[in-house]
Amino acid sequence: MSRRLLLLLPVLLVALLPAPALAADWTINTFDSRITISGDGTLSVTEDIEVTFGGPHHGIYRDIPVVYGYDQKNDRVLELDVRSVTDASDHPWQYTTSRNGANEEIKIGDPNRTLTGRQSYRLTYGVRGAFNGFPDHDELYWNVTGSQWAVPIGEAGATVVTPQGALQRQTCYQGPNGSTEPCSTSATGTGVSFLATRPLDPGEGLTVVVALNKGAIPNPVPILEPKPRSLPEYFEINAATLLGFWLVLAAGILVFGRYWWAHGRDREYTTAYYTRHDLNAPDELVPMFQHRPVVPEFEPADGLRPAQLGLILDESADTKDVTATVIDLAARGYLTITEVPGTGIFARGNYQLKKGANSDQTKLLPYERTIFNGLFKLGDEVFLSTLRGTFKSALDDAESQLYQDGMARKWFTHHPRWTRAGWVLAGIVTIIAGAGLAFLLGALLGAGLVGVAVMVIGVVVVLMHGSMPQKTAAGHDVLVHALGFRMYMTAAEKYQQQFAEKEKIFTAYLPYAIVFGCVDRWAHAFQGIDVAAATAGWYVGAQSFNALAFSNNLQQFNSTVASSITYTPASSGSSGFSGGGGDSGGGFGGGGGGSW
Repeated sequence: MSRRLLLLLPVLLVALLPAPALAADWTINTFDSRITISGDGTLSVTEDIEVTFGGPHHGIYRDIPVVYGYDQKNDRVLELDVRSVTDASDHPWQYTTSRNGANEEIKIGDPNRTLTGRQSYRLTYGVRGAFNGFPDHDELYWNVTGSQWAVPIGEAGATVVTPQGALQRQTCYQGPNGSTEPCSTSATGTGVSFLATRPLDPGEGLTVVVALNKGAIPNPVPILEPKPRSLPEYFEINAATLLGFWLVLAAGILVFGRYWWAHGRDREYTTAYYTRHDLNAPDELVPMFQHRPVVPEFEPADGLRPAQLGLILDESADTKDVTATVIDLAARGYLTITEVPGTGIFARGNYQLKKGANSDQTKLLPYERTIFNGLFKLGDEVFLSTLRGTFKSALDDAESQLYQDGMARKWFTHHPRWTRAGWVLAGIVTIIAGAGLAFLLGALLGAGLVGVAVMVIGVVVVLMHGSMPQKTAAGHDVLVHALGFRMYMTAAEKYQQQFAEKEKIFTAYLPYAIVFGCVDRWAHAFQGIDVAAATAGWYVGAQSFNALAFSNNLQQFNSTVASSITYTPASSGSSGFSGGGGDSGGGFGGGGGGSW
């Protein structure tokens, strides 16, 4: 047992060593600083640092604090100028300087070369702004070595050279931050020397204090710079920032509102007594609170197709308009729809589309022709399941052609899609500009709320982009008639006496019910008709059904069409497999360093 304990003793001793001593394979033998005070109060500092590397190292780095807290608004800074870095024989070392937080870092050594053994480093730099002024003296309070070294310092000393006859008194401290342990001092006619009375452990340093008679240097004034604001301080809430916020927000909303007032509201003819489609008839902006009354109309105005009414209603050519067009083409004899059993994602049912008896495409509008040819691009008979991933380009073309149709009919003052896209872009740009302004004004003045107001304006623009397309008087006239037709269809049961041929009206107007979103109501008005007879020739169901059941099937068909024609195949991606009181550490200077 005793032998085993003896064998374990070295391990135990190593385990009890302080962590820095275990980690460090180098040490500072001597740290000697010479500080010369010139007549203008600037410092010329020369630091001689001798180290021993127990293993390969590129060199050392020296961190010197240059930013200190002063008050709530400002930091006090030292202006530090590195003049040279050499060894003890004045041979230059390769070095770089950079700001590392509040420190100026001097990194010494060649990244392509490592060293071992004893090395010497002589750093020379100038400092402005290091003196503190008091009523009876001016004071240099300087942390010579810094207390942030992770290795011990064998010997530490400093010499402060003062203007002739300027020295009033001096003191020094050694040890960790906050220590009042004194060190050795000796004054001469032109300065004073300081020496640590013991080796300094990691985290300990040497600090000196030198008082000069008033007038030996110009009255010291601290060099201040605005303190970087924290994020909450970017958005100060006071009378000025709140006033700026509300003024900017009100001005932005006013400008946007005036533009919408003049260019976003629809136009209408000034009199009801005009020749329809007379594009030169006098018009005006639609009044805000006085609208033309909408009365029921029992057929679509001018024989317009469902997708055209869908466009005029919401100023958007979308998938709903395309699916309504598919039903419309079927009701007009261009294709037939047959329910078939489905599997997979079409488990609720698939559909077979087949070209119908009507093959006269000259009567089709451009967007209808694009939809029809897109459906049967693969043959005269297709299943909806085969359209997934193949119809998207035809869908985009058809929507573009539907917009072109509306523009050709002079329904809009500007293209609705590009108008909305332009305002979305303008809103996003405004939000980004507001964020930049918030950052800039917040950092400089704490007035980030002004930028927030600009961002809010951008959000309003984005949210309101859908209301910016403007219909011409001709387009607004079509809208009023479309609303009258929708009123009739949504209250079809009330107007059953108007149905001369129920079956014919039911199937002819079904596509309009899709764009109006009233398929169920439309079906309720025709509960007693023979749906199979009404849809004969273009729709074949899996079983017999009434109007309400057919409306449910039709909406399921619309959903299946929409998911099929809008589907875009995903591109292949990357593989999922992995590959007041003085003390040590006080005053200016200080910092520390390390090796690399």
